[in-house]
Amino acid sequence: TSTMIDATRVQVDPATTAFAAMALLRAGNTLHEGPYQDNLHRALLYLVELVEKSPEEALGISEARGTQPQVKLGQNIDASMCVQFFIRIMPHAEKDQKLKNRLSAAIDKCLHKIQKSQSEDGSITGGGWAPVLQSAMANNAMEMAQDQGYKIDETKLKKSQEYQRDNVATSGDIRTERGAGVALYSVASTQRSTAKQARRAQELVEKARQDGVLAPNAPIDAENLRKLNLSDEEAKTLSEAYRQNEITVNQMQDEQILTGFGK
Repeated sequence: TSTMIDATRVQVDPATTAFAAMALLRAGNTLHEGPYQDNLHRALLYLVELVEKSPEEALGISEARGTQPQVKLGQNIDASMCVQFFIRIMPHAEKDQKLKNRLSAAIDKCLHKIQKSQSEDGSITGGGWAPVLQSAMANNAMEMAQDQGYKIDETKLKKSQEYQRDNVATSGDIRTERGAGVALYSVASTQRSTAKQARRAQELVEKARQDGVLAPNAPIDAENLRKLNLSDEEAKTLSEAYRQNEITVNQMQDEQILTGFGK
């Protein structure tokens, strides 16, 4: 068999396009500057138009099936990757109100598809070879969108975060059955999904230390978070997220986790 090296003959798909466009954006290209500004602009319009044309009731944003990202991550990965790209490029569309409006509508439509594709356990349906990664991408997309003021179903986001956290226990045990047996997939997904809540727990306790509400060496745990007028449930959630984040950050420096397939 021969290897396909002609990129123009490879099937085009939304997730790969969004991923590549984010790479161009992070390399310094914008819609108005950089050697690949035209490529970035074409990728953006291609994805926005796909989302606009997709049926409201459909979970996917295109008719492409069996693409590499779908096989590896899951059949509903496209919407999550598009949301991440659209949000990152939005600041570069400030001077084009029409484009901004189209981007906002596309983000809302993709978010609807993401939340509609969520299973009862918080995962995203149609998982591929390593389903935890598709759910991690969806979790990232929802958190990013919420930070930018987009409406997210709090119950669905909470379930998504719980699903991701469940991959690594506070004891350090790693579940790899959702990550094709690759520990790094589970560890990285949990680390990323707990980052936001872990940071909030840390900021709350650090401010309380500075204000003299808590002792200078007060640990970041549920007991101290409850002293800051958080409910029992929220204090427990934030403290567990902080603990899991600490564990996974350390695990990601373990040679056994980083060595081998998946690194």
